Amino acid sequence: LPGAACGSMRSMTRALMATGVPAALALITGGGERGPAALRAAGLPERLRQAGWEVPDAGDLTPRVFTAEAAHPRARTGAFVQACRDAAGATGQAIAARRIPVLPGGDCSITAGAVAGCLSQRPDTSLLYLDGDADLRTPQTTMAGNWLRFDAAMAVLRGLCTSRRSPPWY
Repeated sequence: LPGAACGSMRSMTRALMATGVPAALALITGGGERGPAALRAAGLPERLRQAGWEVPDAGDLTPRVFTAEAAHPRARTGAFVQACRDAAGATGQAIAARRIPVLPGGDCSITAGAVAGCLSQRPDTSLLYLDGDADLRTPQTTMAGNWLRFDAAMAVLRGLCTSRRSPPWY
């Protein structure tokens, strides 16, 4: 959440912008692209409204799913880069409109784009990361080699480097 650590969001309080990011890039089996619709069907926007938040729904971005790349069949770089650009654009637009971006997604791969969009508007960005696991893997700790599981670690790395501390794997 941009500015949350510094308390500078008073003018944005209670104003969210929900933009679905249907992505299934880390899941070869697919299904993650249905995440935004599932969260809406489960009542996420209504529950936020009941809690006093203003939650306009910007709809969904273009779905991005795993597709094999000829040169590197297990790589997901093209779709990953585009999903991150999409998420960065939506996040940046929400912040420019003085709203807190909420990106219901189906895949952790959107994190890098969300953080990039926040930083483009607010360099004092903080991150609230909700996921099934921490995604704090590094090249030295991963067993599967799935770099899409490094997204939270990349965000933490940026914070450590900004504060002039070195992460243990660096």
